Amino acid sequence: MKRFCLFLAVLIVTASAWPLEAAVEWKLEEFQSLSAKALDIAVSGDGRRTFVLLPQGRIVVFNVENQVESLLETGVSADRMELSPDASRLFLNDLSKNRLLVVALEYLHDVDDAAAPFRGSQNAPVSIVVFSEFQCPHCSRLDPLLDQLLTKYPEQVRVVFRNYPLRSHPYARHAALAALAAQRQDKFWPFHDLLFANQQNLTPQLIQGLADQVGLNRELYQQDIRSEVVAEQLNRDIESAKNAGVRGTPTIFVNGRLLQDRSIESFTAVVERELEKLRQ
Repeated sequence: MKRFCLFLAVLIVTASAWPLEAAVEWKLEEFQSLSAKALDIAVSGDGRRTFVLLPQGRIVVFNVENQVESLLETGVSADRMELSPDASRLFLNDLSKNRLLVVALEYLHDVDDAAAPFRGSQNAPVSIVVFSEFQCPHCSRLDPLLDQLLTKYPEQVRVVFRNYPLRSHPYARHAALAALAAQRQDKFWPFHDLLFANQQNLTPQLIQGLADQVGLNRELYQQDIRSEVVAEQLNRDIESAKNAGVRGTPTIFVNGRLLQDRSIESFTAVVERELEKLRQ
């Protein structure tokens, strides 16, 4: 007992001797008022969402700006909550009944952009947005599959191309700017095909040659590839990708939902599911 008291006294003295200036800077951020007492809190691994558990299994989801993004009405009682590392599942623990409840989460992302190049019907009910880049071999192999979808669903599907050049590919950004410059002359898709066909040999010189081959006006092309307008369009693509959690290419969203499986069977199943919603 004496030793414990002595240790406690030393601890108190040491704490009182701490400097007034903190080594950690902080500020108080105000959340919106809650309708009931918070029972538990969970934060996604990327810090972009905060989940707050309320009574009766109500879960308020805040975004990174501390604004309410969603309200989940699970209708089940729970005392504790935990989020899976990939933020795809919520685990609700009901201590009174000794049970664990699992809530599957599916996020909708606003990734469509009216200014982005697309194939298919402009008013198609199913929008497939692909974040891609021209030096990515997986992206080039995806194109034949997307062609199959457009053939099968000519009026129901629209494929939107958005750029996400990776730093590991030295000419991907230059190719993206070149493709957007070609879009301004209504030749994005033929230029897109040439870039993918030559992706293993891309250099600024080759890209210029492909621009000539596709019939672009060289003077306009040179102006556009260096313009702030085209650079801003590319930056919007990149920012949209980051906001949606894109980390690699290709990353695909179907009506805002992330598609994990890139097989033709998975694409078809998701498209049919979206079309079925419209029939209901």
